Amino acid sequence: MKLILTIITILSVATFGYAQIVFSADFEDETFGGMTMVDNDGLTTDPGVALFSDAWTLSNPFFEEAFDITSKVAISNSRYTPAGTADDWLISPAMTIVESGTAVLWNARALGNTSHDGMEVRVSTTDNNILSFTDIIYSSEEESPELTQRSASLNDYTGQQIYIAFVNNSTDKYLLMIDDIVVKPLDAVNASIISFATEPYQLKNQDISIAVNVMNKGGFELNSLDLKWTDGVNEHEETITGLTLKTGESTIIASSSSYVATEHIVYPIEITITNPNNEQDVDISDNTISAEISGISYIPNKKVVGEEGTGTWCGWCPAGTVALDSMETFFKDDFIGIAVHNSDPMEVAEYDDRLGFQGFPGGKINRKFDIAPSDFRLGLERVKQAVSPLAIDLVATGNLNDRTVLVKVSTESITQLVDKDYRMSVIITEDNVTGTSPDYDQINNFSGLELGLLVGVDGVDWSTLPDPVLAADMEYDHVARAILGGFDGLSGSIPSNLSSGDISTEEFSWVVPTTTDISELHAIALVLDNTTGEIINAEKSEIEVVTSTNDNIDNARINVYPNPANQKVLVDISLKKDSEVNLLVLNGMGEVVSNEKLGRSSAVSFKYLYDVSKLAEGIYVFKISIDGVVTNKKIIVLNN
Repeated sequence: MKLILTIITILSVATFGYAQIVFSADFEDETFGGMTMVDNDGLTTDPGVALFSDAWTLSNPFFEEAFDITSKVAISNSRYTPAGTADDWLISPAMTIVESGTAVLWNARALGNTSHDGMEVRVSTTDNNILSFTDIIYSSEEESPELTQRSASLNDYTGQQIYIAFVNNSTDKYLLMIDDIVVKPLDAVNASIISFATEPYQLKNQDISIAVNVMNKGGFELNSLDLKWTDGVNEHEETITGLTLKTGESTIIASSSSYVATEHIVYPIEITITNPNNEQDVDISDNTISAEISGISYIPNKKVVGEEGTGTWCGWCPAGTVALDSMETFFKDDFIGIAVHNSDPMEVAEYDDRLGFQGFPGGKINRKFDIAPSDFRLGLERVKQAVSPLAIDLVATGNLNDRTVLVKVSTESITQLVDKDYRMSVIITEDNVTGTSPDYDQINNFSGLELGLLVGVDGVDWSTLPDPVLAADMEYDHVARAILGGFDGLSGSIPSNLSSGDISTEEFSWVVPTTTDISELHAIALVLDNTTGEIINAEKSEIEVVTSTNDNIDNARINVYPNPANQKVLVDISLKKDSEVNLLVLNGMGEVVSNEKLGRSSAVSFKYLYDVSKLAEGIYVFKISIDGVVTNKKIIVLNN
């Protein structure tokens, strides 16, 4: 009898294991696995994606190699001529959902460099007519450019026969990829920590909320879990209730116990979740995360960099030009724009190659994510609030005698940094660039289109301009001319271990070609995280043009040194006439440190020693006024 029961048990387990997969389609047999397609938009596919004119198309080897895809996938297009909204359906065969906890899982990826397709997953309980798919179980405005597994619960359909539809409903994006569709029962309870949700750099002596992003990977709704976190000394634990997370959904949960950073150092934090729905989690490998919080004394100014991929040959690139001009005009205190040209006379090959734009106009925000230049404002909002651990400043001068640009970049650590690979780099840009050859003609696809479709901040309506706009009528701004320190930044320019207040300086130089107008140049200093490739802070400065190593104004020559300084700074002025001299010193936050009324001087050589020994380390601005004409000098103080 015991033997018979064992055999029955084995058969039951085998039957259950076989029955787990309700439906699957991985496209490896070069078919859609019984799924049907409906092209409900009837739009004309753009020539650039002509291979994907059907609602859904299976990938080919050339495509897979180009996008580093290792298997067959299904592709849907949303780029049309003229632009429109996709309505492309991929519908499963009928299936019956027998077990509670069943879900549909699939992998998705947006293939656009700057425009990311979104999608919907819908369910019909009657037939496969698209009008019958009234239930939306998943929806996204845009999918990740990285292959990501998605899932959605089918618990509402237990005991019913259903159809599942994958719909590309994006407007004027690019290509959407899906793969490895599976419908199967999932483990009942499976909670996962996706990421640490607390900003790592926090003002010291203030309450800090400890939070994590949690996903329900189980087959049933997640309603509660236990949250525990420790700083290595104290431990806090509580039960989080009131959750309503369906399969594949995520949310941020926070501890009711706050943390306080009392010093400018790194504090290790470990967070663990357990007991989802008061049960044992079937997979505890993703239930713990280690993170860091660093105390800071102030939040440094931060600017966000938008790099626009463009070219004179690119007919839609005037849209990027307008977007960059608009951002530089209305958000200049927060945003720095750089036009990176491709395959035209203004190309800097290293810069263009390393950014690797796949479509034009292209865009990147802080090299953190791809985005259309028209969405640069949204990109700015997404990254602006993240605190940079390094303040940055620069002084840029250009010498007309030897046509050399010298850029001195300084960074100040606002907290302890441990084993970081941060680097400095400088981008030189030029405004009002012109040319005479046809290579400088700007192709203009907006010519003759709807009035007002593309209007720049200068009031120019590109629909009224010819195609092409001839070189004689074109001026190009924000044009990248050189990368100093390399695309990845200069190795060792920022030490890997720093304490709060430590200042790092680096000098970069560039010999300006005779074809470049030195008076139209700007220097953009970048702080790069070489581990992620992201820009974590940036600053922009005009290049102060001089004819010698000292600075000249109409009635005086000014030199301030040494720089950096740790005891005294000498303000050395050669006066040409009897003048009133004043000195105003500001700290890095723009606060007045001192206001020195130095009086009237008739001396040819005027010298004044300013004591910086009692100032905190940092970057200071010396505003030197001579008969009301002000010259600014940035001085780095290194004392403690």
